[in-house]
This record gives sequence, C-alpha cells and structure tokens, in this order.
Amino acid sequence: MKKDANKSPSPAKLRRHTEKALLASEERYRRLFEKSHDAIMTLEPPSWKFTTGNPAAIAMFKAKNEAEFVSCEPWKLSPERQPDGRLSDEKSQAMIAKAMREGSNFFEWIHKRLNGEEFPATVLLSRVEQDKFSFLQATVRDITGQKRAEEALLESKALVEAVVENIPLMIFLKEATDLRFVIFNRAGEELLGYDRKTLLGKNDLDLFPPEQAAHFVAKDREVLDGKAALLDIPEEPILTAKKGRRLLHTRKVCIRGADGTTKYLLGISEDITERKQAEAEIRKLNETLEQRVHERTTELARANQELETLIRIASHDLRSPLVNIQGFCQLLNKACASITSLLADVSLPDEARQTLAASREKAEKSIRFINAGVEKMNSLIGGLLRLSRLGRAPLVLQSLDMNVLLNTVVEAMTFQIRAAAADVTVETLPDCRADAALINQVFSNLLDNAVKYRDPARRLRARIWGRHPGWGRRPGWDCREKDAHTVYCVEDNGLGVAPEHQQKIWDLFYRPNHQENGAGEGVGLTVVQQIVERHGGKVWVESEVGKGSRFFLTLPADEKEAKP
Repeated sequence: MKKDANKSPSPAKLRRHTEKALLASEERYRRLFEKSHDAIMTLEPPSWKFTTGNPAAIAMFKAKNEAEFVSCEPWKLSPERQPDGRLSDEKSQAMIAKAMREGSNFFEWIHKRLNGEEFPATVLLSRVEQDKFSFLQATVRDITGQKRAEEALLESKALVEAVVENIPLMIFLKEATDLRFVIFNRAGEELLGYDRKTLLGKNDLDLFPPEQAAHFVAKDREVLDGKAALLDIPEEPILTAKKGRRLLHTRKVCIRGADGTTKYLLGISEDITERKQAEAEIRKLNETLEQRVHERTTELARANQELETLIRIASHDLRSPLVNIQGFCQLLNKACASITSLLADVSLPDEARQTLAASREKAEKSIRFINAGVEKMNSLIGGLLRLSRLGRAPLVLQSLDMNVLLNTVVEAMTFQIRAAAADVTVETLPDCRADAALINQVFSNLLDNAVKYRDPARRLRARIWGRHPGWGRRPGWDCREKDAHTVYCVEDNGLGVAPEHQQKIWDLFYRPNHQENGAGEGVGLTVVQQIVERHGGKVWVESEVGKGSRFFLTLPADEKEAKP
C-alpha cells in the first residue's frame, strides 16, 4: 500500500529538523560573531553590563581577554562627556532606553579604550528577544579613519573655497543643463555689481540683454559640446550695474563626471578694461613720441647735412686765401733775397747796413710766423673734413682679429716709436665685431697721442691690453661694462691729464695747457670718441699727472668671445 504524500511529518521528526536548523543558525551566528571586524557585544538588564564580547571588541578596546572586557561597565569605556556636552553615563542610559523602546538605535559615540585613548565610532543597539527575555546586542565600528578623511575633505574644501573667494578674478560655475550659476565668488559679485544670492540659480538670459546673453550662451555651448577644450575670449564685453561696460579676458572649461558625462562649466574672467584703456593711451602716446623722434631725427639729419655742407664750403673758401697767403709769402722771401743781394754790392754806411739787416730778419721772422699760421689753419681744416666724413661713412661690421689689427697699427708707426725710443707692448687681445678701418684709426690716434705727449723725463712705455666678458674681472681693473662688450685699454707712463681736463679732452680742438707744445690739433680724441660711440660703445680716461694715463674703450664683443 502506497504512502500518503500529503501526510504531515511526525512531531519527533519536526523537532529534530527544527533543532538541526537552530544549530545551523547558531553556528552561522557564531562564525559571524567571531570573524566580524566590528566589535559585537551583548548587554543584559538591569545593570546593562557586557555579558559577551567578540575578538574584535577585545582588540578594539585594548582588553587582555574577554574576562577583562566584560568586567568593564559600558559607560566606563567613554569619556566623562560627549561632544554635545552631556554626561556619558546619562546619555548612554538614554540611548539604551530608546533601543529597548523602539527596537534599535543607531548613533555616533566617543569611546575610550582601556589605555585611555579616545576614538569615534558608530553604535547600533538592537533589541533581542529570546525565551521571553529581552537584551541588547551592540555593534560598534571604529570610524577614526573615516573621520580623518572627512576632516581632510572639509579642510580641502575650505582651502578651495578660501582660494576661490580670495582670488581677484571672477570665478563662476554653471550647471551644464541650462547654464544656471551654482558658484560665484566675491570678485564676481564686485565685478558684476550683483549679490551672489541674486546670481545663484539664474543664467545669462536672466541677467543680461538678449543679444549679449545669447552671445555668452553660444560661447558656453562651444565648450560644453567639445568644440573647444579651453576657450580663450580676449575681449568679451559685459554690462554691469555698477561699472557700466567692461572688457573681460575669459577662460572656460568643461567639467565632466567620473562617468564622462558633462556636469559643469567652469569660467575664470579677468577685468581688463583699465588695462586696455591704458594700452590705448600708451599707443597714442607712443605715436606722439615716435612722431617727435621722427621730426627731431629729420631736423638733426638736415642740420648735419647743412653742417657738412658748411664745413666743405668753408674749407674750400678758407683754403683759397691761405694758398694766396702762402704764395705771397714765397714772393716776399724772394724779394727779400733779391734786395739783400743788390744791397750787398752797394756802399752804405755801417749804420744803414745794420738797420737794413735788422729789418730783413724781422721780415723773415714774420714770414715764418705767417707760414706757421697757414699750416696750422690747414691742419684744422683737415681735421674738420675728416670729422665730417666720419659721420657719413657707413659702418662695415665684421669679426676683427685685434691682434692682427694692432700689429698693423704698430708697424705703421715704427718710425715714430723708434724716434721716441719707446717700448710698446701688445698683449693677446680678444676679438670684437667692428669696422676694421675705423678701429685702426682709433688705436692709431691713441698710440700717436701716447708718443706725442710722452714725459721727456723718462722713457715711454705703452701697453695695449683687453678683456672679453668670459674672462671675468681682474684685480685692480674696473671694466664698468656688461657682457655685451669687450674692453680695450691703451696705457702709458706719459705726462698724464689733470682731473680738470679729463672731460674736456674729448671736445673738438681742445688741448690741455701743458700740451700746447705744437703737437696735435685737438681732433684725434674727438674722432676716437665718435667712432667708438657709433659702434654702440663708450670711451673714458683714467689719468694722473706725472704718472701716465689709461684710455679705455668698449666695442661689441664677437659672438665666440661673449661666451663664458
């Protein structure tokens, strides 16, 4: 006979099944209790002391074992007061009462480990009913790391907010859907003249004239649609309530979420109205400077041309009478010689003959003075002509081997140097970039001056040396120059130049009193100065009477010499 399929199990079998399920449930709970990372403990009324504690609870509260843990009263594992100011024992009783009344209670709590260290935690109190007996199970999670992360996040957020608020540029954030403002900083408020409460939640269409708002929205959409990762609008006009029409330099960028979707539009704007106005004023002013410089340059060029023309005409007109004077002086010399020859054959009283001889000497002496004046005048005219040609000649700039050039200068002056019994030393010189013919003239003039104005009391010793930028400074040597120029020096032990004359010797036709010995025409140093200054350099003298002089000049350094 078949068994009835719908027949209920026997009570014994049902009891065994229930006991087996209960044991399985208890085993699962035990494993969860033992392996949980959260502290799990039970509290029983009426004292509400701990009756059990899992390994995580023992470790969390720094207890030696479960016995030490359960011997602690719950409120003894808390500081005297909680952050809200309430006593911990009073507040814990209230939390327990609420859990018993409502079935559970979840809250944050400050705990204290057995070593006195305090830490924040979350607590879940759950009411458990067993065999008509109610007790509480507490699940505690240490949230120290979470709190630190929250504090760090809050600090970071506060820092970002402080930076955004204090940057003197307008910073705004618009949500991507309808471009409404969600962040606006203080600088933006001041620029637009609106309180941020008025701005937040609105878009450009709510704030600006339609045409202008449409322009702003179109630019925003270009960024959000990916047409421009970073849009730079150099001159974007905007109207404000306080400052009227402004010009902004604006940068906008799209902000995307972790999933790649467009979230926000970030904008940074700088008010460049005053800067643009200042630039316009400067341009206007520069045009007027430039105009004056052009006019002055034109006037100067015209004046120089007129001066050169005048010098050429004057030179021609002055030389014509000088030639006549020289011719008539020669005729006078011949006439005097003829008269002297004729009188030699005539018998004259001694007194008359002596008078005629004295007159003849005076005439010859006067003729010599006239000839010397003519020569001096010719020399001055020649100096003027050389000076006028100097300004007209174009510079032929090239890399100069100064050692070769100075050897040429010294060889050309060999006769004067030997006649003066002078010692001339040329040290190894750095190269420069200049006009070879003009620089030859510079050093020829300086060396010629050293020979002319030597001290007769001692043998002339002249030394020519130089330093390029890469060689650095030399003890006792003040180059006064930056890296762009090479410095040269012509040094001698001649008469020297008194301090009161050192600025005047560069003037045309000027010679110190002690040099008025017939040597020179007062043009050489003027030529030197003009040539050096045409090359963008400068020239100066350091001198002491009775000891000698050092004439310094700077010239553009050759490219290879300028490198350290």
